[in-house]
Amino acid sequence: MQFSHYKYFDDLMLKALGEDGWLSHQRESWVWIENRFVPYPFQNNIKYLTPETMWKCLEGIIHNYKFPTNQKPANFREWILATFGAGLAETFMFPYNFKVWAYPPEDMNAVWVGERVAVTDLQRVTKNIIFDQDDFSWDLTVHLNSQKTVVQVVSGNPLAILLAVST
Repeated sequence: MQFSHYKYFDDLMLKALGEDGWLSHQRESWVWIENRFVPYPFQNNIKYLTPETMWKCLEGIIHNYKFPTNQKPANFREWILATFGAGLAETFMFPYNFKVWAYPPEDMNAVWVGERVAVTDLQRVTKNIIFDQDDFSWDLTVHLNSQKTVVQVVSGNPLAILLAVST
């Protein structure tokens, strides 16, 4: 599976594998919470939550829009709170990220996040709620590519890489 948005790297992979060396997949993921499935990205689909939880999440987003911080987050936990608000952080982001990383977010830095996490957009989230819209896409990972090739490191020489094309 390739997750990249760097033209140079993408061009090299395309050159190495060719146009037909990829399988393209439409990403569709769901989160099981409150005895229901919520489409990913979770933060864009809080309309699926109970009204109480939905309001808690929306209230946190609104708070962040009303009182933005210009302070650089000291860790991943601070980044989550500044980006999603307390409601989304407590409802989904803290539990989910602890499950993924098995490490407390306050002990992780936030420099790696970059384009790997869909951030919130108050207008988009509100529109999804009011118009009862599903929002399955996230521009950065809606289409994923996986190689049709087998990549093997030749034993004895960690710098030698053999690309064996499978048909």
